[in-house]
Amino acid sequence: IRGRFDPSKSFFTEHGSFWTNSTSKLLASTTEADRQARTRNRCNGEGYESVGLFPLRTGDEVLGLLQLNDRRPDRFTPEMVELWERLATNLAVAVSKLRADEALRESEARYRELVEHTATCVAVYDAVDGGDDFVFVAFNTSAERSESTPRDEVLGRRVTEVFPGVGEFGLLDVFRRVY
Repeated sequence: IRGRFDPSKSFFTEHGSFWTNSTSKLLASTTEADRQARTRNRCNGEGYESVGLFPLRTGDEVLGLLQLNDRRPDRFTPEMVELWERLATNLAVAVSKLRADEALRESEARYRELVEHTATCVAVYDAVDGGDDFVFVAFNTSAERSESTPRDEVLGRRVTEVFPGVGEFGLLDVFRRVY
């Protein structure tokens, strides 16, 4: 379908899908150039009469193709084709989300690796009690060495618990301005 979509041809939908209820009749009624589309010839050559090709599209990007073949003729109706196009769109959204989720996981893993192995002390906090205190959500190896405090004794605990008196030095005010 990619690069060969022509909505003026009866076997394409306006959404870019291809379908026919008879590859034999289709091939007999098309031009030599149309017959060069290997998928149509291959499907017919393998005995499939009803064929539907539905692009998995998000925006302008085609992520894949949903192909339905049946050896019997007349297996599709226009309503069925519309249904398969909607399904293909939903599948494309799901595939796109899976890809985005995987890219996010890879990015987060790179970020964690970078933070963990930097020579700089890194501690990450979340505000609690409206910003009156903060909870440790990350504490790298350099911070463990510098503070002589293992991360499993820090993570999930309040800054004021781990470092009593931190408020007296004005550090919580700095956290509030940065957070």
